[in-house]
Amino acid sequence: MNNKFDFYEIVKITGKNRRLKEVYGLEAPIKGMVEEDDGSWRYGIVLPSGFLRGVKESEIESTGKFANPDDYKPVDTVRMRVLPDGSGEIVDRD
Repeated sequence: MNNKFDFYEIVKITGKNRRLKEVYGLEAPIKGMVEEDDGSWRYGIVLPSGFLRGVKESEIESTGKFANPDDYKPVDTVRMRVLPDGSGEIVDRD
């Protein structure tokens, strides 16, 4: 199944369940996405507080706007290697 939204697309939180009560109606950019095993999509959105919040595709709608990706670039980054056991280790720092 194809995803409905793109990275940095600004979406409005429209899900009305208790879990989203405090963020209902907010607009926030998409910073991450993952396709679940059942083909549905979940998105990581950046709240005004700076926290990342996970939402289902059915809980958001497009505003037709996009955020500037440069506003969300990290100051410091590290490169990681995923080990066979699923853990990770730092291989390089910027």
